[in-house]
Amino acid sequence: MGSRCRSYAYCSITFFIQFLKLGGRFDPWVEDCPLYYSSNNSPEKVDVLGSLFLSILSGHTRYAHLTNLMSDRVNSKLLGMNKIVSEDSARIALRRINESAGIEWLEEHLQSSYEPLLKTPWILDVDVTVKPLYGKQEGAKRGYNPQNPGRPSHTYHTYMMANLRLILEVEVQSGD
Repeated sequence: MGSRCRSYAYCSITFFIQFLKLGGRFDPWVEDCPLYYSSNNSPEKVDVLGSLFLSILSGHTRYAHLTNLMSDRVNSKLLGMNKIVSEDSARIALRRINESAGIEWLEEHLQSSYEPLLKTPWILDVDVTVKPLYGKQEGAKRGYNPQNPGRPSHTYHTYMMANLRLILEVEVQSGD
């Protein structure tokens, strides 16, 4: 690899990993994860979460894309991983996490990342977006929709810190 990175994305991931490790964000995030195994053949928690983390940072949108990371030995070692897990292992691991415990875990770590910023004055910016839906989707109801009157929709309520553009929460609600 030499002194240059193969691509900008590859360099960005490496620096972001260093930021997370030096800031003490990654290891507590892994330790607090409500993923528990009882089998000795199960992958380690850091391998599962690290594989998903690297996949998301690489812009992957499907479990099958995890195989693209199998040859990456640098970033996985920086995260303290032993291996990149298979798509089946990742899918099974996410199913093992209790939904309410998983949401609580993620919200707690998200809050700890922006909590120091709350000591200074800031503005909460709320954006509501109407998304028309086609077909039958859970929670879709007819509501206010100026472009497509009568069409079922969802509304996305996005809460962010103005100027920083830090997204604090996104709520998906029915269109009414």
